[in-house]
Amino acid sequence: MELAGTRLVEERDVRGFDTGMFIDAAYRQATINLAVGGVGGGRGLTVAEDTWRRWEDAVARVERMVCTCTIDEAGAGAAGPRIATTFRAVGKAERRDLDRLATDMSLRSPALYDHAEAMGLAARPMSAADVGSVVCRGLTGSSGSFDDLGRVRWESSTDQVVVSSPVLEPVGAGNGAVDGGVGPARRRCVALTADTSDPSVAGVIDQIMADWENLDEVCGAALVRRTRFFRPYVVPEGTGENRATGHGRRWAVLTIVGTPAVDAVLRQVVDAVPEVGLKVRRRRGVQRVSVLSGVGVGVCGWQHTTGADRIGRI
Repeated sequence: MELAGTRLVEERDVRGFDTGMFIDAAYRQATINLAVGGVGGGRGLTVAEDTWRRWEDAVARVERMVCTCTIDEAGAGAAGPRIATTFRAVGKAERRDLDRLATDMSLRSPALYDHAEAMGLAARPMSAADVGSVVCRGLTGSSGSFDDLGRVRWESSTDQVVVSSPVLEPVGAGNGAVDGGVGPARRRCVALTADTSDPSVAGVIDQIMADWENLDEVCGAALVRRTRFFRPYVVPEGTGENRATGHGRRWAVLTIVGTPAVDAVLRQVVDAVPEVGLKVRRRRGVQRVSVLSGVGVGVCGWQHTTGADRIGRI
């Protein structure tokens, strides 16, 4: 499984904040999550597209960054916005001893929240307990810890997954009403991708997020999670490492938690603008990877799909 080599550790950064990090031993990577506060508008849970884009532009040249993703949710049980940034280990010593990578990240993390504050976002590192709880809730709809995910069962098909968790306390969108009455321990999730490098696509998705709470009559207790990815373009250096160019690729994973009726509502909205509908697609055959990539644990979809999987997909 994609999280088999991942552990959650905690370091105190140079400014005294306890910082949880997902350490991925297989890919020699570390992922830091920032909680974003002070967001205005609606329920205070979503962040406008232009703000996220300015964040990406600000961090585009940060060295060693594999990708950054910005996560916000709308609907029942929505969590507050987060920023998850993944860095790679550099040098033989760091690749052998990933504790060195964690220590180095504790030195680098202030640059991330300084960039966020320059965008008007009050961002701070999340402790291991806090980020573990948010991720568990995002996947299972229940309160718990990152360690509890080891007991989660995934029922995967070509175009959806059902996440089953054992007797954890349900929260918000994790209840039976979301999943068609199949019980509080089951969550039906569908992942779609969108090419957000196209401003018209990004704008429509922004509007969907803003309007989601007004769709309660159709969507019920459903939740939508938008995870916007920025993967910097790099050029090779003579040292064997890569240098960031300041540019990159943008896309989003939309995770819909709820009944098939919710999928249909979203499809109708995006298809109303033909040039947008063509660039929002269901992630067939890679649903579990896509759902995991959307919760900020450092699962990068392109690292977990085969060459055949990538054909014709974002």
